[in-house]
Amino acid sequence: MNKFCAMFDVSRNGVMLPEKVKEYIGILKNFGYNGIMLYTEDTYEIPEEPYFGYMRGRYTKSEIKEIDEYALSRGVELIPCIQTLAHLDTVFDWREYGEIHDVRDILLVGEKRTYELIGHMFDAISECFSSRTVFVGMDEAPMLGRGKYLDKNGYTDGLTILSYHVEKVCEIARDHGFNPVMWSDMLLKSLQAGKSSDCAKAVERIKKSGIGQAYWDYSHSDTEYYVKNIEIHDSAANDFWFAGGAWTWGGFAPDTSYSMANTKAAMSACREKHIKNVVITVWGDNGKECSFFAALPMLFYAKEIYDGNCNESDIKNKFHEITGEDFDDFVALELPQTVNGRKDRPYNPAKYMLYNDCFLGVFDSTVAGGESEYYKKASEYLDGAAARSNKYAYIFKCEKLLCDCLEYKYELGIRTRTVYLNNDKEQISALITEYGILVGRLERFLSAFRKMWLMENKPYGIEVHEQRLGGLICRIKNCKNRLSDYVKGRVKKIPELEEKVLNYEGQGAAAGKPVEFNWWEKNVTPNVM
Repeated sequence: MNKFCAMFDVSRNGVMLPEKVKEYIGILKNFGYNGIMLYTEDTYEIPEEPYFGYMRGRYTKSEIKEIDEYALSRGVELIPCIQTLAHLDTVFDWREYGEIHDVRDILLVGEKRTYELIGHMFDAISECFSSRTVFVGMDEAPMLGRGKYLDKNGYTDGLTILSYHVEKVCEIARDHGFNPVMWSDMLLKSLQAGKSSDCAKAVERIKKSGIGQAYWDYSHSDTEYYVKNIEIHDSAANDFWFAGGAWTWGGFAPDTSYSMANTKAAMSACREKHIKNVVITVWGDNGKECSFFAALPMLFYAKEIYDGNCNESDIKNKFHEITGEDFDDFVALELPQTVNGRKDRPYNPAKYMLYNDCFLGVFDSTVAGGESEYYKKASEYLDGAAARSNKYAYIFKCEKLLCDCLEYKYELGIRTRTVYLNNDKEQISALITEYGILVGRLERFLSAFRKMWLMENKPYGIEVHEQRLGGLICRIKNCKNRLSDYVKGRVKKIPELEEKVLNYEGQGAAAGKPVEFNWWEKNVTPNVM
């Protein structure tokens, strides 16, 4: 049976409430989906491992069973999606797992305790899930074997280590009655680069394990690119999956237009190559700031394109018939991200300019001008969309309040530096008033965001955003007070405002491209967090 699934990341702080998962299952069923995955790194209960997912809002066994039963009743398969190699950084916070920590977020391959832990993972999921398909991770581990493994065993090629580990995990999975699937990126890089003899041996070993391959790619709009990489998998894949993405992981707002452009190409490639298994991923990198319900139009669009319906007017009408919501309004949730008309690539100014420090101004060089007026108009549109929405007004309201903040915040650093260097104390005094208004807007946004979070997710993880946004509010207040002290002559200068602002040349910068940078701690300051 062909599978068309959506995967939701419930490991990056936002653990979706069971009742909201059920709500999404009902929606997906109406969209034509027959599968759903909850991406759980450590956010599921393992009785033998009390520190696994400790204080992270992990699902209990009874909660997963409840979701599984509901999914079955709607004809939807709940597929476990876990990690058995990398992306386990929160696990390594605890001394309990220190002995099996290789490097970064990677398990130490070859250790008895490693496979004891993985065995406990499978004991837990086999009890809770009816599905016999399981995604076991294996992705994004380029440093595999470069830490404790290297100290203990000497240098071994990462793909060779991976092939051994895949065999071990497959053995455990099949002992529990599962058919495992791995994300293919570690393997794909080797296949794209060409095979050395050692590489060829490792690839063949992985293929013989019988593990399925899931090729994930959400960043290209060229159908032929996807076709080429799907064909590359032919030499290594047994059970093959394609994974696209609804971009919700770049901050508080989605990148829906960009997602749809890439999805159209990807689904066209899947149709051309007769790919039977597809999953659309909804990730929550760096804290899960965006509501997963903002992905609704993309999830619907993906299924329609896969089914051969490319009539956008028809897609919009069908979306409204099924959800009662306006398709274009939902796409407009991306407005905080598409300032200056950018829709051609991931671009998250609503994240980094929200946290960009008004005195340090690391991202001030990216300001083109006119953004304040843009956000004022975006706020007005989203306010109207909130009034039109039948069920999701709270999401539109939250994005509207974000725009209200950015209307003042986006250009505030540049304006502050300009009037300060001109020693225009009258204009500085006027800006001090704006700083006060901004604090009020940030407080309203935080309140709305907290409300949205608690409507959709368990309370675990909201403390992260309360610390982040609360810290931003505190910093804005302090900047306001320092400006006041300067105007009143209590301080003679503000050193940060006297430093020359350099062009942003950080990790998120690329020549001729808009900036995309999602890591909060680096958005806030170049100093050590």
